[in-house]
Amino acid sequence: MTSIKLTDLFSFAWSYTNSRVVDYYRHYFSEVCTVTTKSGPVKGFKIASAFDYRYINFIGIPYAKPPVGELRFKDPQPFEPSTEIINQQFGRGGSLACQADLISQRSIGNENCLHLSVYTRDIKPQTLKPVMVWIHGGAFILGSNSKDFYNPEFLLRKDVVLIAVNYRLGAFGFSSFKDPELGIPGNAGLKDQTMALKWVKENCMHFGGDPKNITIFGESAGSASVSLHLISDMSKGLFHKAILMSGTAYAPWALSPVKDWTQRIAKKLGWNGEGGEKACANVLQRASHDAIIKVQESTLTLEDRKKYILCPFGPVVEPYESAQCFLKKDPKELAQIAWSKDVPMIMGTCSEEGLLFYKMTMKKPSLLQKLKLEYTLPFHELDVDFDSDQAREMGKQLKKFYFGYSAISVETIFVYLMILNDKLFAHPTHRLILARTKSQSAPTYLLRFNFDSTYSLTKKIFAGRNIPGVCHADDCSYYFRSVFAGSDPACNSTEWKTMERMTETFTTFARTGDPNNETIAPIQWKPVSLDASDKNVNKYKCLNISTDVSYIDWPELDRMQYWDHIYKKFNRSVV
Repeated sequence: MTSIKLTDLFSFAWSYTNSRVVDYYRHYFSEVCTVTTKSGPVKGFKIASAFDYRYINFIGIPYAKPPVGELRFKDPQPFEPSTEIINQQFGRGGSLACQADLISQRSIGNENCLHLSVYTRDIKPQTLKPVMVWIHGGAFILGSNSKDFYNPEFLLRKDVVLIAVNYRLGAFGFSSFKDPELGIPGNAGLKDQTMALKWVKENCMHFGGDPKNITIFGESAGSASVSLHLISDMSKGLFHKAILMSGTAYAPWALSPVKDWTQRIAKKLGWNGEGGEKACANVLQRASHDAIIKVQESTLTLEDRKKYILCPFGPVVEPYESAQCFLKKDPKELAQIAWSKDVPMIMGTCSEEGLLFYKMTMKKPSLLQKLKLEYTLPFHELDVDFDSDQAREMGKQLKKFYFGYSAISVETIFVYLMILNDKLFAHPTHRLILARTKSQSAPTYLLRFNFDSTYSLTKKIFAGRNIPGVCHADDCSYYFRSVFAGSDPACNSTEWKTMERMTETFTTFARTGDPNNETIAPIQWKPVSLDASDKNVNKYKCLNISTDVSYIDWPELDRMQYWDHIYKKFNRSVV
């Protein structure tokens, strides 16, 4: 695989054709296994892993009715039980949700996408195994549970049951209308996830999993989803532990700041703006999924991009309460009364998440000199008038804090990327930590992933192999075995040791609620506790996974306190 160009790899990964993967699976099939679930019988195949054990793939299991026809955009409906085999026999995880290909931008995917995949080493173990449910990232408009990216073989070494979920994305998962008669209040994609969690709780025992020990985990938009499940009453009692990597409900991208995405799409598809929401919804209902995907990205305006709105569509506070109401209020309000205060949690970030934007920024480096840093302020919460004297003054202060007396240029691009890291990922994590420490009864552990290696996949794509730092999503390379990472890490290499630390930490936590284990010993990783010696400063420690492991004050804390200061300047609460 190492001789294939990266663009070719991604075109393959996101393409709808899976014949090569089918051939790969067929090569390793040695035993067929059928399990009866409450939805119907599912067929799995026992295959050989790369690590001298065998496990069973159950690919493409439907957990809800296909959201097609009249069900397009609407809340998911339970799958009707069948006596026939209900899952796909081959594939990468079932049909991926409708989206634009990452490389070609052509429309790919299928509206019949509400599938999950189960991976287990033993369907009848003597003792039921911890269940880990993976929710993929992708800014709520991209991604899937594809085994190409999220191969479970690292994690299954630790003898857990892993379940990876597909859910609706973009307009199909997050369209929202105020009119109750339309029955599209929004957050269908999050409700898909909840429906999947219900299926897991009802059926995981048939695959050797313990329905009383379920951990949900995700990265980026998947992590923000996990954070939202922790505060939504719809998800109450469906899981017992949570792992959040690089995304929380406090992130500016975790709640859509724009309310008219559907109208924008409908107008691009020919709607004249007349007839209100019913006419708008009718245009979207009649349009092909290819047409919707084609115009979806173009709904972002220049003004949106200036405000660092990264993608169209995402979670919303629903305009009215319905039978399936996922977000009744703003997440900050729900966090104060969250049902999940007794749910143990690991929260994590990568040390240089902003590298995600390196290549994008370097395409037009001259724009760095024209940057107005006031536009990086969290406008959606602070109600900022970017042309006001107050905003311009805060922009100057922000520049002084980060850049000192240096100019914003290619030479200082990593400082600019640090600002994006802090705004989009680190400070939202900090805010959730503060919220948890105020009211939690269960432990919250903070992890900082700081292992820089050419094996890490995401940095190669978005920044380049030789750029220093640890990019957004680089951590995934060490708990999932991606086909695009090249050869597996050599035994006893630093990459192998990092994989061991991440998988052992996550699965130990899933098993017991305490992440401490032999791979990080003799360090005793403690739950976050604010330093009471100075009431004006919120200090706390993290487990820092680098070439070695250390237990240190979170290095980003000084910068987080500066962002706290910004909120206070605008008379807004941090939590």
